[in-house]
Order: sequence, then C-alpha cells, then structure tokens
Amino acid sequence: MRPRSLALIAVALTCTTPALAEPLQLFAVQTAAPGGNGHAIANPNAEAFNSKVEALFTPGTGLTAEEAAAKATQTSFDVQAQREDMLSAEALRQQAKYGFIPMLTATANYTRTRSITNRLVQTDPTTGAEQAIILPFFPNQYSLGANLSIPLSDYFLRLPQSLASANRSLDAATLNARHTELTTATQAKVAYYEWARAKLQLVVQEQALEQARAQAKDGRAQFEAGASTNADVLRLESSVATTELAVERARNAAQLAEERLRTQMHDASQGQYQIGEDVRAEITQLDNVGDIASLWKEAEEKRLDLKAASLQVEAQRERASANRAAYYPRLTAQGSYSYLSPLQQRFPQTDDFDHWWTLGATLSWTPTDIFGARQGTESIEHQASRTEALRNLSRDNIHVAVLNAYQDLNVAAVAIDTTTRSLASAEESYRVRRALFQNGRATTVEVTDSETTLTRARSEAMNARIDLRIARARLINAIGRDTERQ
Repeated sequence: MRPRSLALIAVALTCTTPALAEPLQLFAVQTAAPGGNGHAIANPNAEAFNSKVEALFTPGTGLTAEEAAAKATQTSFDVQAQREDMLSAEALRQQAKYGFIPMLTATANYTRTRSITNRLVQTDPTTGAEQAIILPFFPNQYSLGANLSIPLSDYFLRLPQSLASANRSLDAATLNARHTELTTATQAKVAYYEWARAKLQLVVQEQALEQARAQAKDGRAQFEAGASTNADVLRLESSVATTELAVERARNAAQLAEERLRTQMHDASQGQYQIGEDVRAEITQLDNVGDIASLWKEAEEKRLDLKAASLQVEAQRERASANRAAYYPRLTAQGSYSYLSPLQQRFPQTDDFDHWWTLGATLSWTPTDIFGARQGTESIEHQASRTEALRNLSRDNIHVAVLNAYQDLNVAAVAIDTTTRSLASAEESYRVRRALFQNGRATTVEVTDSETTLTRARSEAMNARIDLRIARARLINAIGRDTERQ
C-alpha cells in the first residue's frame, strides 16, 4: 500500500473516533480530542485560542465589574442630581420646622418731626380769665421695640401637615438617590460585561482570521500540487477577506465599548483597561428565584423607587391638607414691647425713655380666599393622583423587567451547557475537516462551513457566560436585592 493511502486511512480512523468523551469547556485548558488508541490528539487551533483568551484576564490588577460600578456611582451626574434633590428636600424640611417658631420682629426707629407749639387755654372759674398753657413737644422721637406673633390656628391646621409633607418628601428624595446609585451601578456592570464581551469577540474573530489564512495557505499548496481548483483557492481567499472585515468591526466595537465604559466612569485617563474579573469562573446562584410570582412580590416590597413614589403621594396629600387651612378663620396671638421717648400715651409728654407693652389676639377670616385655596388644593390632589398612577405604571414595568431578567437568566444557564457541548463538537469537527482537507478528502465548502461553525460556537459560548452575568445583575436590580448591600 502506498504511503499516501496509509496517511488517508490514519486520518479516517481518527475522524470516526468519538470526540465528545470529555466535553470541551470554553476557555478550558483541556483542548485535545481523544484518539482511536485512547491517547489525546492535540488540537493546536483550540490551544492557541485558549491561550489568547487566557492572556486577556489579569485578576488582581485589571478592572472588575464591582470597581466599575463604584467608580460610575461616585462620578454619575444623575446620582449627583438626585443628591442635590435630597439636600433641597432637607432644606425644605428645616424650613417647615422653623414655621413652628413664633414670629419675632425687632425694630429700632428714629423720627424727626416739625416743631409745633401746643397751647392749652384754661379759664379761671373764679375770675373767668383765660390763661394759655404751653404743652411740651419733642420733635426727636426714639423707639426700640419687639413684636411677637403666634399663629395659634396654624399649629393645628397648617404647620403639622406641612412638616409631615416635608418629611415624606425628604424620605422620598433619599430613596430616589439610593435607587439611582443602585441603577447606575447595575448599568456600569452591564457596560463592563459588554466591554468584556467585545474584547473576547475580537479574540474570536482574530482566531478565525488566523484559521482562514492557514486554510487559504493549505488551499494554495493543494492547488499548486494539482489537488484542487483555482475556484477553491478563490473561495478560501474570499473567506479571508470577509474575516478581515469582521476583525476590523470587532476591533471598532471593542474600542467603542471601552469608551462607553470609560465615559460611564468619567475616567479621564487614556490607558487601556484590562479585564480583572474572570468570566470563565462560575458565579453563585441566586436563592429563591424559582417562582416568578414570588419575585414580583419581592420587587414590590424592596424596590426603592416604588417606596419613594408612595412617599411622594403621601407628601402631596399632606400638602393638600395644609392648603385647606385657608378655608377657616385664622387665630393669631400678638404681643409687643417698646422702649421709647417720648411715650405718646403719657400726658403731658416728657423726653424721658419709658417702656410700653401690649397683648392681644386677632381672629381673621377672608372668605374670598376659599375659592383660590380650593383650586390649589384640587391641583395638589390631582398631582398626588398622577404620582400614584405613575407608581402603578412603574410597578407594571417592573413586572416586565423582572420577568425579562428572569427568563434571560434561565436561558443563559441553559446556554452554558448547550454552547459548551456545541463548542466541543465544532472544535473537533474543524480539526477533522482540516485534516481531511489537507489530505484531499474534504472540499473547501466543508472546511469553510466547519470554520464558520467553530467561530459561531465560540461566540455563542462566550456570549452565554457574559449573558449570565448581565442577566444576574439585572435581576438583582429588578427585584431590589441590591438594596441589601451597603
């Protein structure tokens, strides 16, 4: 038998041996398929791919998803705006508290008036003679005083409601600020994983390009040896060109994903990031995620934005209650104290300083204010109803978001297994097809198809692991479990 025939028989025996005795794991070190004699047959293509992937991960020095989330939260303009809303709400709460303090007004006054002569004509009852008495007049008038006003009715009809409204508004602003921090952190994690996906996708395409170039080289060698046609060579060269374009697109996608992540963290540095989180590692499973109804209930209990919306409704209702105080008469107690010269109430006046005080109460009612107050109250009530409707809308959206993340998590978990098995088959299929092609037993169509299948299998296996982390992060945020973290 000729040597060439012996080589073909050896290749055929290798191809008929089961290749899935030990399923190949994505990014795993084991990249060899078992041979017919029980020994592993090296798969250089898989080994080269795994080596490149391994070089991407720099645990301990690279950037992790948690670090990206922390940086994004610290620099987020949305978070900053929510914190400013919280500080504004705190200032309004302090203003409402100060409303309980009686109004104290201090005054100091000096007045210079025109000098006049005051005469008092007095008739002697015995003689009937008139006698003019000049009364003293002091053009320089001085006054130091203080006025205290206590809105007694407001202590029951307006101020407690205003303070309660301010307290609830502050609590709502605080919850909204925290919710924005958690949402920003989740978005940063998603951006991180999308960046890691883009980096890995670039490796997949670069490896596919190496495969295509090696295959084209083999095709040219076979053409020169008369074992294939020029059409086969051209097909392989076309595959190289197509893969080169895919590499360029993958490189641009990786740069864009990194810039998005950098922008989200507001990182001014220009150095390239390294992946510090090993996406090959298993992640802990979430507890109590088997029942979607329980997840919906958990989300309604834990979501901070829903709690904040409920507090905003209460705050607006309290504001409406405070606004109704205009319907009723207003009772105000007043007191004043003055130290002045001259004392106008003394007769005759002297230029000595003396004190004067008054105490009193005023009951006032302006019926025409009721019409405007009623409209203002109705406006606030409608705002409360609108906030309540938006809260219910958010609840509906949260239901959909929880279900979406829940389904994505389940699909990704299944995809981990299916894509791993698919990748193992694709790796071995490509190795066998290429070996057959090198020995003239496979066509360019078959080897190109196996190459395309391998690239797709690697992408899908990679995406399954990234999708699992993204779905997990989104589900934790959707059901509000990230509120348990400090």
